Amino acid sequence: MAYLGSLGRVSGENVQPYVVDYERMRIIYRMGDRYASREEVALAGSVLEALGLASMTTSFKVPICRLGRRIASERVLVRFACPSCGGTDIFKTELIYHRLCGYVGEKFRFEEKAVEEGKLGGLACPSCGRPIESEGEYEVMATVYHCTGCGATFSKPQIKYYCLAGAGVEEEVGVEKSITPRIR
Repeated sequence: MAYLGSLGRVSGENVQPYVVDYERMRIIYRMGDRYASREEVALAGSVLEALGLASMTTSFKVPICRLGRRIASERVLVRFACPSCGGTDIFKTELIYHRLCGYVGEKFRFEEKAVEEGKLGGLACPSCGRPIESEGEYEVMATVYHCTGCGATFSKPQIKYYCLAGAGVEEEVGVEKSITPRIR
């Protein structure tokens, strides 16, 4: 509990977490002129919160692999996936409105049509076939994702976690919160 004194000398500043080892996801906190572990800050912060001297907030979250109650590893691969088929071969593109004919489609389709028409690096409407000569001929309506596996277009990808410590048990990934006490 010697860290309570250091925490009190911080004089209203947040006690911020620092990742010192990304390989093992080791996190420390600077408290005045001292450094403390996550457990020490959690204990000091809960005591100060009970006394009405601090409030606890989540600073950031770290995905971890859990096997039962013990942490197997903090080495987690995060991938974006298609919400329709679960595939991870997706890419970001723009949804374009062609003002001359009213067609709405993904930008890569306009690029593919331009290549078919022999105009590399340009845009052409997949519906009417006209080349797009200026930005005033079309409008970007949204940024979307496209899945090359099933052809789905969507605005928000699914997030998948893969544990790199073993059999890639996706269901065993949890979220660990780091704690930031705030002096009032």
